[in-house]
Parts: sequence; C-alpha cells; structure tokens
Amino acid sequence: MRGRTILLVDDEAEIRAVIAAALDDGYTVLQAETGYEAVGVLAENWVDLLLTDVRMPGIDGFELARQSKVMRPTIEVVYFSGYGNDSSSQFGNLHGPIGVGQIVRQREVQPSLQFVNGGHK
Repeated sequence: MRGRTILLVDDEAEIRAVIAAALDDGYTVLQAETGYEAVGVLAENWVDLLLTDVRMPGIDGFELARQSKVMRPTIEVVYFSGYGNDSSSQFGNLHGPIGVGQIVRQREVQPSLQFVNGGHK
C-alpha cells in the first residue's frame, strides 16, 4: 500500500527524477514540469504535499502555492531552489527555500512528510 501523495514540480527533468527517486519509497509521487501543468494535476488528484521549485517560467512556486491553497486548503507546501540565495523575504516568513540536496537527504523535508503521514514516520 502506497503512502500519501506528493506533487513534485520543477522545470528541470533531471532534478525531478532525482527527487522523485528519493521520495518514491512509501509515497505516491506525481510530477509536473510547469506551474500550469501542476494546477491541472491538482484539479484531477488529491495531493497531500506540494514540493515545488521557486523559480520556474510562467507560474512560479509561490504563485503555484497560492493557487494550490485555494484548490486544496489543507495542502502542505515545501519550496526548494537550485539558487542558494533566492530572495524570498517578499513572500513572508519561509523556512527555506531548501536546496535539492537537502530534499534528497530528506533532512529539511522530513517534518512535512511526517505531517503528511499523520505523525508517523
């Protein structure tokens, strides 16, 4: 039996593949290349956690999160970025964005994954 569902959004296929492989053990991982595609995935699937890149063409990760919260108010959101110094202060108090390497090691994303699992590891 698969665990909860994560929607992984990044415009770089290689990054998505690495992160999806790291999260595939116990989670259903849906993928989208763009924010627009992610909105379509959200319209058709129940998603517990949105894991999104910050910088993408079209709808960026912050706008995607806003739209996701309208569609699925209980969705949890984790931002990540390949840019180490993304300025996210204009978007409020964020614990991140986190780097791709941190996701693969699951150190920074673990609290959200634990929430998605209902407190169970």
